[in-house]
Amino acid sequence: ALFIYIAAVSIVLFWGENHTMRSSFIGWGDMALHISLAEHFSVVSPFTLAHPLAGGARLTYPFMIDFISGIFRALGADQVLAFRIPVYVFGISALLLLFSVAARILKSKFFAVIALVLILWGSGSGFRMLAQDIQSVHKTGGPSAVVTMIASPPHTYTHLDNRTGGKQSQNETNDNIVWIVPIIAFLEHQKSFILGLALFSLIFLGIWVYAKETGFWRYGLLAGVLPFAHGHTLVALFFLMAA
Repeated sequence: ALFIYIAAVSIVLFWGENHTMRSSFIGWGDMALHISLAEHFSVVSPFTLAHPLAGGARLTYPFMIDFISGIFRALGADQVLAFRIPVYVFGISALLLLFSVAARILKSKFFAVIALVLILWGSGSGFRMLAQDIQSVHKTGGPSAVVTMIASPPHTYTHLDNRTGGKQSQNETNDNIVWIVPIIAFLEHQKSFILGLALFSLIFLGIWVYAKETGFWRYGLLAGVLPFAHGHTLVALFFLMAA
């Protein structure tokens, strides 16, 4: 799972021919924001929360992971490397922490791996469309046609949405619900969520292991970081603590 995650992150933002910056279609809008924020934090002096894309308006977006990228940028890393370093660190940390939580709750490393796979890939329904396409091409062209289809799939099965696009043929789907898979939609180009998930997972692990001890207050300090990391994660933590 970690190997696939690292490989997936590596193709979200990369250098193309003639050292031109490239991004996969699904993340292009997010890339523009995150790169701009990182560049802003790498050069601004003194520190300010002016929004670099909104004419100096106050920045209210959770900026912590882009601030970390800005530090690496100021230290000499190029834009792609500065983007990737915190994504790798916090993304891998989040997955390992989620595994640790699941292993404790389920009391089984095997089922913890299954839980991790379901968290990363299990919330989409692209497999339904994939099965239909495989069945259709197999009827007309046999196994060789299936191999050809998998090599160049007609749909983006991890992100089925006939409103926002993807491949042109994807617009022919009848789905009116956006089906997305977390490893593609949330854990690659949505940088703030990645940091939020890592912090949330660490707090969740702390709740499970140390909640009945007096030293548990230290996890409240981590919770205080969440508004700067990812706001929705803070809301999710409130629901978790209430439960």
